[in-house]
Amino acid sequence: MNLFGDPAAIEALANTLASRAGQVSSVGHRVMARSDACRWQCRKADRFRDEMRSRHRQSENLARELTDLSHQLRRLAAQVRAEQKFLGGLERKIRELFDAFVPGPDVTPPWEGKRWGPGNLPSPGDPAWRDVGKTLGM
Repeated sequence: MNLFGDPAAIEALANTLASRAGQVSSVGHRVMARSDACRWQCRKADRFRDEMRSRHRQSENLARELTDLSHQLRRLAAQVRAEQKFLGGLERKIRELFDAFVPGPDVTPPWEGKRWGPGNLPSPGDPAWRDVGKTLGM
C-alpha cells in the first residue's frame, strides 16, 4: 500500500505542466509578435496592441506559475521517494528484529505489552512504521 502517491506519476504530471508552461509562453509570444506586426494606426489599434501586451503578460505569468508548480511537484516526488526508502528500510530492520528473536524461559520479547508485535504490523509503506520503530526503540 502506498499512502504517499506514485513518484513516477507525480514526475509525469510535473513534466506535463512544464510542457504546458512552454506552450503557453510560446502562444503569448506569438500573440505579441503578431499584434506588433499590425501596421494600422488609430485609437482602436492602440487599444488592441495594449490588450495584446496585457494578454502576453498574463500568459507569461501563467507560464511562470506552471513552471513553479512543476518544480514543486518534482521536489514532492523526491520527498516521496525518500520517505518510501526510509520506511522500507525501517520495515526491513523491524522484521529482521522479530525474525532474529529467540524465545527462552526467562526472555521477554521486546514487543511484549506494546501496541505492535509480529502479528500486528502495518502494511508495507504505511507511515505507521515510524510508530512501530519508535515503540521498539529504533
